[in-house]
Amino acid sequence: MAEIKLPKHSKKGDLPVTQSGWVKYINTLHDERLSQRRPKEFQWVVNLAYYLGYQNLSYNLRSGALEMSREEQPLTINRIGSFIDARHAKITKSNPIAKVIPNTPDDEDVAAAKRADKALTYLWRKIDMSEEYERMIMLMLITGTAFVRTVWDPIAGESIREAEEDGETLVDEEGIPKLEKIFMGEVRSDALSAFAVLPGSEAIPKTRDQPYLIERNFLPIAEVEAIYPHLKGKIGKPKSEIKTEYEKLIDRMASPVFTALRGAEISQDDSINGSVLVKTFMMKPNAQYEDGLVVVVVENELAMMTEFPNDFGKNVYPYVKFTEREDGFHFWGQSTIERLIPIQKAFNKLRQQKVKNAGLLANGKWLLAKGSQVVDDALNDEEGEVIEYNPAVPKPEQARLSPMPQYSVELPRELIIDFRDVGGQRESSVTPPPNLTAGVAIENAAELADEAIGPILRHVARGLQLVGNQQLILMTEEYTDPRVVKVMGAGGKISMDIFRGTDFRNHTDVHIEVESMFPDFRGSKRQTLFDMWDRRIIQDPGQFLELFRFGNWDKLTEELEQLKENVYLDIKQLKNGKMPEINQFQNHIVYVNQLSKFIQTPEFMALIPERKQQTLQLLQLHIAALQGGGLPQQGQAVPQQNQAAVGTEFGPVRPVQ
Repeated sequence: MAEIKLPKHSKKGDLPVTQSGWVKYINTLHDERLSQRRPKEFQWVVNLAYYLGYQNLSYNLRSGALEMSREEQPLTINRIGSFIDARHAKITKSNPIAKVIPNTPDDEDVAAAKRADKALTYLWRKIDMSEEYERMIMLMLITGTAFVRTVWDPIAGESIREAEEDGETLVDEEGIPKLEKIFMGEVRSDALSAFAVLPGSEAIPKTRDQPYLIERNFLPIAEVEAIYPHLKGKIGKPKSEIKTEYEKLIDRMASPVFTALRGAEISQDDSINGSVLVKTFMMKPNAQYEDGLVVVVVENELAMMTEFPNDFGKNVYPYVKFTEREDGFHFWGQSTIERLIPIQKAFNKLRQQKVKNAGLLANGKWLLAKGSQVVDDALNDEEGEVIEYNPAVPKPEQARLSPMPQYSVELPRELIIDFRDVGGQRESSVTPPPNLTAGVAIENAAELADEAIGPILRHVARGLQLVGNQQLILMTEEYTDPRVVKVMGAGGKISMDIFRGTDFRNHTDVHIEVESMFPDFRGSKRQTLFDMWDRRIIQDPGQFLELFRFGNWDKLTEELEQLKENVYLDIKQLKNGKMPEINQFQNHIVYVNQLSKFIQTPEFMALIPERKQQTLQLLQLHIAALQGGGLPQQGQAVPQQNQAAVGTEFGPVRPVQ
C-alpha cells in the first residue's frame, strides 16, 4: 500500500491512525449500512418495475429474487406510469428561478448580490442544470429520495494550452514546444439516485446532522488509475459482486424483454469497460478532525485521504437530499408509488377477470340432455348444418348466462377514485367563485388540481436553495481567474460581464420563490393579458401583441425593475452629495414613488441636512414635471442659498455640490 500522508487530527480519539486501519474501518461501515438498507432497495426496485409496467412480479423465497411468470402475461393497465409522468411534467413545467439576497442594503452589497445572481444564472445554463433537475425529480418520484452532489471539478470548464512549466518552455526532441492542455475548472452538480448514498444513521432525517456519508460510485478501472496513479496495477479485474442484487435488477430492467428479473453479470473484464466500486467516505467536522475528513477507498486500497476540500455551506456535505414527502423521523422518504401499488394490483386483477369473463360470455355454452346423441363437433360455426338429436329428450338449447353484477361494474370506478385520492390528484372541474375574470378562473382551477404538489415544491425549493448556496461558495473560492459571463435576458438580449469570485463579496444566500415553481398555463396567461388590456394596464398595442405571442408578461416587470434601477442610481448620487440631472423623458411617476419611499427610511434620516435638502428638491422637481410645470434650468442642479457662506469670502450664494 502506497504511503499517503494522513491529515493531522485536532486531538486523539478512537478513530484509526493507519492506512490499513482506515480501509478496514470504512469497508466495515459500508457493509453494515448496505445490509441495513437492503429492504429499502427491494422497495425501490418494485417501484421502478411498476412504473415501467412490469407489474406481474413474485418474490422467490429460495433465491431472494424478483421474478416474472413465464406463462402468458396478464393484462396490465399501467396507471402508475401515467401518474408519475403527469406529476413529473407538472413539477418541471416551470423552471425554478434563483435570486441572491444581499447581506446588507448597502449599494456595494446590492451590486455584489446582483453579480452573484448573474453568475448563478450563467452557471445553471452552462452546466445544463435543468437536465439534472429533471432527472433528480424523476429519481425522487420513483424512490422517494434523490440527491444532488455539488463539487469543484478541476478538469472541467474552459481549457487553455500552455508550453511552460515553472517558467521554462518545454520542447520535444525536434525543438517544438510541448503544449499541455490546462483546464480552468468548473462547478459540477450531478443528480444521484438513492442507491448512490449511504447515511450514517437512517434515524436522522437531515443530511447535515449525519455523522458521515458514504457514496457508492462505479468507475472504469482506467479512470480510477488516472485519478489515483499510485493504484495502477493494484486493482483486480471487474467483479459482479460490486453491485448489490437489487442494483443488478435495476440494470436488468433496462431490457424491454425478459422473463426473470435476475441480475445481469458483468462480461467485460478490461480496464476501459469494466467498473470498480469506489467508496467516498465523508465525515463532517468533529472533535478529532475540525475541518472534516474525506477518504476514498477502492477495494482494499486507500486512494485518498484529506480534509474537506471546500466549504459546502449550510448543508455541511456536498450532497443535498430531495424527498417527495418527509415523515420527520427517517432519512429515507416514501414514494407515492408505494401507496398506489396495492390499488394498482387490485385494478389489474379486476380488469383481467373482466377480460376473462367477457371471453367466456362470447363463447356461448349449450345445454344437451343426456342421451341426445349429438356428436361432439355438431355445434360449430358452419352455416346450414343439420344437427341430429334424439327426439325422446329435449332439444339442445344455448345456456342463458346472467350479466355481470352491478358491483363489478362500479368497482373499477371506485378503484380509480381511490387511486386519485391516494395519489393526491384533484378534480378541477368545479364552478369557480363569482366575480373572477376568465384568466383568474383558469388559474384558480389549476391551483385546485395542483394542490398536492405544493409541499413537494416546497421541499424541492429548499433543496435547490442549498444547491445554489454551495455553487456560489465554490465559485467564490475557486474563481481566481477572470471569467466571462453571458446571460440571456428578455427578448433574446445578451449581457456580458467579467468578474472573479472575490467580486461576490461572500453573497451566497440564495432564495427560490416557491410560487414561481407552480406550473403556468399559456392559455391562462393570454387571458390575463386580455384582462390587463381591458383594464388599460397595458395600453401599447405593439407591446400587447409581443406579450400575447408567447403568453408571457415577465417583460412588464423587467421594464419596471429597470426604471427602478435608474432611480436607485440617482439616489446613490444624492447620498454622495451630487445632484442628479432630470429631463422630460424620465418616468416621473416612478421617481416620485421611489423617492417618496426613500425619504421615509432611516437611511434618509441619517443624511446630513444639505443632502436631505437635495433629495427633497429632486422630489419636488419630478412632482412639478408631473403637474406640467416644466423643468427649471433644463434639468440642471438649481443653485440654492448656503447659509454657512453668507458674509464670508466664498460669497452669499453658492450651489451645493
